[in-house]
Amino acid sequence: MNEAKFTGTVVSYDYSHSIKGVKMYEGIIEVPRKSGYIDTIPFHSWKTDIKVGESYYIEGEVKTVRVADGYPKKKTYIKPRKITAIPEDTAGLNIVTLTGKIVGKNVIRQTPATKKTVIDFQLQVDSNTGVVFPSLIAWEFTAKQVEAFEENSEVRVSGLLQSRDYNKDGEVYKIHEISCCEINKI
Repeated sequence: MNEAKFTGTVVSYDYSHSIKGVKMYEGIIEVPRKSGYIDTIPFHSWKTDIKVGESYYIEGEVKTVRVADGYPKKKTYIKPRKITAIPEDTAGLNIVTLTGKIVGKNVIRQTPATKKTVIDFQLQVDSNTGVVFPSLIAWEFTAKQVEAFEENSEVRVSGLLQSRDYNKDGEVYKIHEISCCEINKI
């Protein structure tokens, strides 16, 4: 399973490239969290009627591509199946559900400032359009669950696709990762 659902406001939408004569566009949708932070979620689409500044419901799947040069080494975006205009006051939905194998996980650790338990890991997710390897992060109890799972364990994850700035060697990069709310072994 690879399913993502968002509502938010499109803040950019520009021509990216063509595939077999079909123009593809790359957009950014801002999705507000309850905390007030706004996640910026990239998406690719063929639709020509998307308007910057308007709110949309986007349903699709998480995709990842390797970046040849630079950092981050992987780009995460949404490939929509459905895009629908919505009233502005309904923005804020952010749900990602994935089923896949744990193929890489770091050592569980505590954050320096808050001492919260955290672990980063990757899933191998098979979808209708190929295999993707999204980055995930789990906190506290969920992090301890991930630590207990063996490599190649089949799991179902529910969470939020989040964006954050990451400083590396004095440069700031935008990172996208799925923050796990729930994880279950299958």
